[in-house]
Parts: sequence; structure tokens; C-alpha cells
Amino acid sequence: MHEQPVIVAYVSRHGFGHAMRTGVMLQRLRELAPTVRVLVRGAAPSWAYPPGCEVADLETDVGVLQADSVTTLCNQTIERAAAFERVRPALAAAECAVLAPQRPRLVLGDIPPIAFDVARGLGVPGIAVGNFAWDWIYANLGSTRPETPEVVASIAASEARADLLLRLPLHAEMAAFPTVEDVPLIARIAARDREVVRRELGIPSGAIVALLSFGGFDLQRLDPAVFAHTPEITFLTTLPRRDGTPGNVVNCAAATRHYEELVAACDVAIIKPGWGTIADCVANRVPVVYTTRPGFPEEPALVAGLERLGPAAFVSQEALFAGEVRPAIAQVLARRHDWQSVRLDGADVIARRVLDIAGVTARV
Repeated sequence: MHEQPVIVAYVSRHGFGHAMRTGVMLQRLRELAPTVRVLVRGAAPSWAYPPGCEVADLETDVGVLQADSVTTLCNQTIERAAAFERVRPALAAAECAVLAPQRPRLVLGDIPPIAFDVARGLGVPGIAVGNFAWDWIYANLGSTRPETPEVVASIAASEARADLLLRLPLHAEMAAFPTVEDVPLIARIAARDREVVRRELGIPSGAIVALLSFGGFDLQRLDPAVFAHTPEITFLTTLPRRDGTPGNVVNCAAATRHYEELVAACDVAIIKPGWGTIADCVANRVPVVYTTRPGFPEEPALVAGLERLGPAAFVSQEALFAGEVRPAIAQVLARRHDWQSVRLDGADVIARRVLDIAGVTARV
């Protein structure tokens, strides 16, 4: 009887984007090789991953600490990261002890450095997937903490242990990785027609709909009441409903598991720049109004890619919090068909590459 091949995936705990795109890729991997046993280490929730994946909640990295979706806590991030780096070698050794009896073929990381330490400790290939690297993020975070150089050096040393980086579009500098292959966008394309989703949410077919999308953090400074003076636009939000919320602001928290369907049901998405949300908008051809996220180094690369690929317009935080979004929405809707052609088969490309390196035959 052949031994069941095992692949381990480490996922950053920074936001939902890493978990969601890893989940899409693992779904394709399971379709191509159903016998593979997949162990996910790191980011919850478990529903982000396909059925059959064995998900363990593990602190894999610190990410970037935030007060809310658009406010970065730079010094606190470096302080927490320095503490994590001091215990990371012991955590990696413990992971090797747990995983060695499973005899994994390969370790995948999106994109916590511990993944590549574990891969080296187990003597198997370590494959990175991502569009930025944590050494570069922390080096450019703007923190005044004296621990920054030591944190950056420690993380870069682990990233250099990766055998291969499969680099996603909209990427920033990832110089620590010795071997790089560029791959297409990992896309979540809505499976259901937008009109079906609109009917479920009670939204009229001809309404202009804007999705307020700010990741896994509440944006408490954004009071939905400010949108009352824009009654011609229906706003979808996952924020808890407050007293005084106008009728044109619809809570859709119950429908967030298939977020790409919410995106596709809208005419425009109002976002903070994040890879996952931008990828969803590009894949489903939904124009974007974006606000700034000061202190997050990834933002310029994301914004440049977004503006290159499709209709996008900037709105200041001040204008957003005042509900003054009508001009930016009108600007992108006037260009709603101006999209560049982009490959959306990143999940398939990555899954096949991972299986090939792991020595697992994929279905044609």
C-alpha cells in the first residue's frame, strides 16, 4: 500500500487575505491530487480551507498590529515581533518534532518565516507563496524601536532558507528569497450571478451598489449615518448595525463566507488597499475607490498595480469619514469597462508546481 503523501501549509495570521488565497490554492491542489493529506498550520478560520484539510490554530507570525483597518501600530508591531523572534527557534523545533512522524513531502508558506525553518529542519523543500516579505515590511514600517534591525535580519535569514518563492502579482521587494518564479493572480471568481445575490440581500436590480470593504477589522470611525445624504447609492457593509444607520446601508455580515460574491454583486468597492480585496475586485471586474493606510509599506505597490489593471480612484480618509464618496464613485463608474487583461489561474499554476516538487502526480 502506498504511503499517503503529506503537504504542510503555514499561513500568516495577518488578516484574512493569506488564509483565503491559500484556501483557493489548496482547493485546486485537492482537485488535482485528492489523495494528498494537507496539514494547515496557522490562520483560522478553518472554513477558509477546503474540506479534508487538517487545520491547527498556531501562532506563526505577528503580522502588523492595527488599531483598525487603516491605522497601523508601528512601534507596537516591532516590539511584539522582537518578542516572537526570541521564541521562534524553539517553536520551529517543536513543529519539527510534531511533524516528522507524518513524513511530509513539502512545506508551503504564505508567508511566515517559520515555514522555511521547519522545512529545513525536516529536510524537505520549503516553498514560499506571496507578494511581500516580512523582512521588507518591518524594515520599512517606520518604527523607531531599536530592535528593528535585529528583527529584520532574523526574518531575512529564515526567508533565505526557502527553496523557491512563487511570487504573486502586485508584489513588493522580496530580495531575501534566493530563487523566484512569477505566477499569475490567485482569483476568487463569484460562482453565482450578481442578481441572485442582490435578491437575497433585498437590493433592487437597478440600484447602484457600493461595498464598504475594510478587511477583518471594524472601522469604528466610519459612522454609516454619513451616507444618508447619498440616498441614490446602496452601501453594503459587514459592520455591526448602529442606531441611526440609514436605510441605504445594508448589513451583509451573514453572507461574508463567499466574499467574492458580495464583491461581484456591487458596482464599486470602497476599500483599504489589501491584496485579497484587490484580487477579488480585479477578478470580478469591480471598480475600486480606495483610501490610504498610512504606515503599511505594501500600499504603494498595491495601488500602482490596481490603477494599472482597472478603474480606480482615491478618496481621502477625511472624505470617507464624512461620507463624501460620490465624486470618486462617479469617476470609476465612468471607466467601469477599462480593464487590462490579466491571468487568473494562479491557484492552478501554484498547485501543479507544488505537487511536482513534492513528487505527486497531478490529474490532467
